Amino acid sequence: VWDIQQQLCLQRVAGIFPKGPEVHTFLHFDEDRLNMFITFNNQLTLLEMKPEMKDKIISHDKPITSVLYNRTYNQVISGCQGSVVTVWIIDSGQKVKQFENCHGSAEITTMALDPSDTRLYTAGTDGTVKVWDFNGHCHHVLNAGRDSAVDIT
Repeated sequence: VWDIQQQLCLQRVAGIFPKGPEVHTFLHFDEDRLNMFITFNNQLTLLEMKPEMKDKIISHDKPITSVLYNRTYNQVISGCQGSVVTVWIIDSGQKVKQFENCHGSAEITTMALDPSDTRLYTAGTDGTVKVWDFNGHCHHVLNAGRDSAVDIT
């Protein structure tokens, strides 16, 4: 369970849960009482939430603006208003790469992957789109200037 505003994991639910197309699962989080109700078809389970403050992980210092899943590398890529791109291994949650100052002091507004999942595109409030590899190298800068041709460098 995530606190979207603070970008913190409030509770991790671990265990063996039913799976399959015939299983219907619904969640309801009662924030006032810190309870989570989980249903599996006709079974209702109540979980009491206990925050784990000692293992608190903050992924970014600024709000996250975009998240992508890279099928080729089985990684999640997140970008934030602080112009930082972070790459995570999805199976372990481990941070494997971080590119800082991707657009200088400008915020990252969105991201995309090329069809081969080997290049990352970031767009910033500075009006540029940048093409990155996963070693953190910027290969191209596209300047999306108004009323003029786009400059590719």
